[in-house]
Order: sequence, then C-alpha cells, then structure tokens
Amino acid sequence: VEFLFVNTWERTGDPNENAKKYLKVNNYPFHCVLDLDGKVASNFGVSGFPSKIFIDREGKIRYTAIGFEADIMMEEIDTVINLIK
Repeated sequence: VEFLFVNTWERTGDPNENAKKYLKVNNYPFHCVLDLDGKVASNFGVSGFPSKIFIDREGKIRYTAIGFEADIMMEEIDTVINLIK
C-alpha cells in the first residue's frame, strides 16, 4: 500500500513551505507533493477536501470519499484496502 498526499489550490504564502510546516508540526511521516496548477485535482475530479482516492494495482479508481470523520477514518481505509487487494 502506498499513500500519496497532494497539496492543491494553496492560496496563501509559499505552498511548499506551508506543506512542510504542516507535516512537521503534526509529526506526519508521509510525503506530500504539490499540485500548484490544480491539474491533479482536476484529473481526479476532486471537489472537496480532504479527498481520499483508492487506486488498485491495475490503476483503476476503486473508491473515493470526501471529508474527514475521525471516528471512522481508519476503519474506512482498512476496509477499502482489504477489499481491493
């Protein structure tokens, strides 16, 4: 399983520095890429944040969800990963 986090539509300050600071302050161990022109978000039909897009080994989008619900997020991610293995 790979996780890719994309920072898009950043409107204030330096997007790269903002992302680095956010990851550091929250002690997140993952990498974040920048989508400065919004092409990635547009190509995947992102309409809200956060968006979770699960892609299987063949590159097919298998599940998408928008929003954050802390109490179910880990269960949701675990369930989807197990379904598309």
